[in-house]
Amino acid sequence: MDDPDLARLEAAVPANVRRVCERLTAAGHQAVTVGGAVRDALLDRAPGDWDVATSAVPEVVLDLFDHTIPTGLQHGTVTVVTGRGAHTHVEVTTFRGEGAYTDARRPDHVRFGVPLVEDLARRDLRVNAMAYDPARHELVDPFRGRDDLRDRVLRAVGPTGDVYADAVARFSEDGLRVMRAVRFAAQLEFALDPDTERGIGPALPSLAKVSRERVSDELRKILGARLPSLALAIAERTGIIAQVLPSLAASFAAWGDARTGAIADWCVAVDAAPAAARLAALVGEPEPGLGAQLAAARGDGFERLARIALAAGAVRDGASAREAYDVVVRHRDRVVLIEAKRTAPEDVEQGLAARVTRRLDRADARRAEEALRALKFSNEEIGMAAPLAGTCAATFHAAWTEADVRRLLADVTRARAAAAAGLWRAQGAVALADAADAILARGDAIGQGELALAGKELMTELAVPQGPAIGRMLALLLERVLDDPSRNTRDQLIAIARTLELETGRS
Repeated sequence: MDDPDLARLEAAVPANVRRVCERLTAAGHQAVTVGGAVRDALLDRAPGDWDVATSAVPEVVLDLFDHTIPTGLQHGTVTVVTGRGAHTHVEVTTFRGEGAYTDARRPDHVRFGVPLVEDLARRDLRVNAMAYDPARHELVDPFRGRDDLRDRVLRAVGPTGDVYADAVARFSEDGLRVMRAVRFAAQLEFALDPDTERGIGPALPSLAKVSRERVSDELRKILGARLPSLALAIAERTGIIAQVLPSLAASFAAWGDARTGAIADWCVAVDAAPAAARLAALVGEPEPGLGAQLAAARGDGFERLARIALAAGAVRDGASAREAYDVVVRHRDRVVLIEAKRTAPEDVEQGLAARVTRRLDRADARRAEEALRALKFSNEEIGMAAPLAGTCAATFHAAWTEADVRRLLADVTRARAAAAAGLWRAQGAVALADAADAILARGDAIGQGELALAGKELMTELAVPQGPAIGRMLALLLERVLDDPSRNTRDQLIAIARTLELETGRS
């Protein structure tokens, strides 16, 4: 009976890729498909691009095919054009050994003529170091990558057989490989082998050399996984986050003894956030000011914190001070301290009162923007994520009036409102998210452009020329409508505007 893995591979290889391999084989050269496509086919996942590796040197590949692009001859790569459109392009790379990676991205030099097993040994992980020969219908798996697929584990590949040593070598060669390793942990939902994870730390200097554009691309892929936390938790504990998002690492550090719980909550929030808000969830938590306040309250503050927690119903009756504090820390039940501020320790109360707002925090938004710009995220991505990240402090509150929720939605604007509500829900602010969803479903006005009275109409009714005064009046009208959306009719707004004009004139 045919090996089911071989049957999957035979069915998955595209016809044009098969033809390229067959032509190379007919000319006396070994030709195999390699890398992620082989891995994904074996996992019954939809493969991405199919790449071909061959014993033929680039010059031979150029001669064998009529339509080619000399993509990277110095590294042995030729693109074979098999039809119309980029989807018909097949990258063919000569088996190669490699020299040092001075720039932590590409080898300084390569040597052709090495056997396939040596070519596979230079890759990053064993699950990516398998090859399929379509002409001979053979799977080449010298490093037991298929076993790792079965065991759902990711191990570094290399010639030594010492997983830690191979991990340090592979990750140090190309600094992006550490991010690829954690990304695959999330995308495939595989465990990262402990020795492979241990090899990340020594390779971080190589990651520092990688362009920020390549780093942000890996972060996008991580956030696109079903459970980004499977990558982010590893990235945090190995130092990747500290290098690529230092401000976030500083936020974690500010939580002191509560750091572990803060990281766990952050991971949960990123997983739960809708796609449009995941980047904001990544850079918007945890809140360092509150973390420092909670950490400072440890010790003799236990009894007072327990009273606050119990009064707010956050823990069971009869809970010990330690249990009450653990609830506050582990779940960052910030509401306990906000709602019962009257009985809070003075130092904690003052710190929280000075920090917590029900509006978009511009300073937090700027910090998020700076972090994302440093990673070369696009203006569009930053424009969505930074304002949402600026609302994280607002989620500290439990009780909300609808007017307050409308004002917060107005801060983030209509275009970001649905994503904001999803982010708040992911961060555990369920009451806030429910109120926001209801407001959005009703269609309450949250911006000047949604008022029932336009600026030109206002100019006519008040008999005033175009100018800053009209903008100020529209802002005042919006405030009235945010308080009470039933006021958003033309007649009522005109009446309010005339009253405001009289009041302004008297003042």
